[in-house]
Amino acid sequence: MKLTHYCKRLSKIVTSGNDTSSPTPRVRDCSLSPRQELGRSEGSWAALHSILHSFHKLSGELAANGEQWKRVTTILRTTLSFVMNLLATGSGAQAHAYEYVFDDILRILESPSVVSELLTTSCFRILINLTAANESLKAVVFTEFLEYYNTRLPLLRDILDRAQQDEPGISATLIFVVGSISTSSVRGKLLLDSRSGRMLLNDMLDMADTWFHESIKATDTYTSTPFDLSYSIIESLILHSLLPTAFDVCGAPDVVPCERQLVLIKFLEAFLDRPSTQTSTIKSSVLIELSNFLYTTLFMSLCKPLTVQCMTKKIANDAFTTRMSDFTNVVLKCIMPLVLMSKDIREVFIQFGAVTELVDLLAQADRLVPRRTLKSVDTDMAEDDIQSFEFPNMKMRIVSILTILIEKNAYAQDQVRHCGGLSTILTQCNIDDNNPFIREFSILCIKNLLDNNPENQAFVASLEAREAVSSDALLEAGYETEIIDGKIALKQLQPR
Repeated sequence: MKLTHYCKRLSKIVTSGNDTSSPTPRVRDCSLSPRQELGRSEGSWAALHSILHSFHKLSGELAANGEQWKRVTTILRTTLSFVMNLLATGSGAQAHAYEYVFDDILRILESPSVVSELLTTSCFRILINLTAANESLKAVVFTEFLEYYNTRLPLLRDILDRAQQDEPGISATLIFVVGSISTSSVRGKLLLDSRSGRMLLNDMLDMADTWFHESIKATDTYTSTPFDLSYSIIESLILHSLLPTAFDVCGAPDVVPCERQLVLIKFLEAFLDRPSTQTSTIKSSVLIELSNFLYTTLFMSLCKPLTVQCMTKKIANDAFTTRMSDFTNVVLKCIMPLVLMSKDIREVFIQFGAVTELVDLLAQADRLVPRRTLKSVDTDMAEDDIQSFEFPNMKMRIVSILTILIEKNAYAQDQVRHCGGLSTILTQCNIDDNNPFIREFSILCIKNLLDNNPENQAFVASLEAREAVSSDALLEAGYETEIIDGKIALKQLQPR
């Protein structure tokens, strides 16, 4: 009966534009549309609060009666749609909605009897409209939302599970998060610091692969898929310099790197692999911080030591080795676009000591992982050797990064020679089916190593004299040997 009373009261307000419970009807402002006037009326929001509060209060009792429950949920769905429409009228309606119905929306979301995905979707759409284009309210609502569920994690778990039942539900949830953190690093950090925010992030990373395959099948190109929205969330964290924190937050105590961390770095790869017109707008400080994170935290602390252990079979775990192979390749794929962006970023990597460390990993991989060709697999290699192939494309990616770092940089060229890298790179000038195009990348790398560097040229000439290097590879790099004063030297060929 109470619910019917409040619905009738709301209907009168919608029809007349006045709150009939007030002793003196309010004079209507003719410059406003009926919807705008209702949005600015406290009476409207008080009535909506009464309906939503009654639903929450009576939901457990009504849910036992199927027909009655069906009618009530229809009324509730209509009421929530009405709330969404009123919120579109501007900041005045948003302020009233926060005061009167925000707490009701949170309680409806957590109600165990709200099994309808449509209601979950509607509630998150209300939160989106409540904070749209309103930074001050956005800060308050997002903070209170996370704090509310910090102590109600099982309820949040139920809400997220319900939302994932249909795409509109999870999309509305992710849009609310994107809108909240995209314009504020403070709110981005709040997402990572709160227990409820970490649950949201981890759920998103767990579902990313499924959403990616669903996005490929999507036919509606005008609607953002859950995968697109997940990318937008990670993009915001990257631009706010919060990726290292996110990497720690989504880690697992017993496995590093875990699957979520791998997915997170794949998002970073997608972020960096954008057209130059988009990457040129990224702050240089963000790019430097990403370079530091990728090299120091990921490559030096995780990729290099764990990769070597996997290659030497000190970690006898095939699943971990496969994940480590993927992780190392993704990290190298992230480094490549960074070093291509600017000379300043290349200098950062060189000063970190990246040239020496990359050459060292390449040498160890060359020693521990056999080169693979179709002929060797067919005839010469034992079954155990064939199964030992790990880390496909890794050598090729290392050589391609070195090629960029040493270009027209005498200091980096000399570093390669000092750490024994010339011989190692020359060794890669062969076909390796496990590393497509490594021969071509290696020849280009040799060309850059020899460019205007007499010491490197003399070293390679001495290798040629001992027949330790392929003459064909040198010719393709633009050099040939000649004898000067009884000594073998390299001569650069004139371009045709």
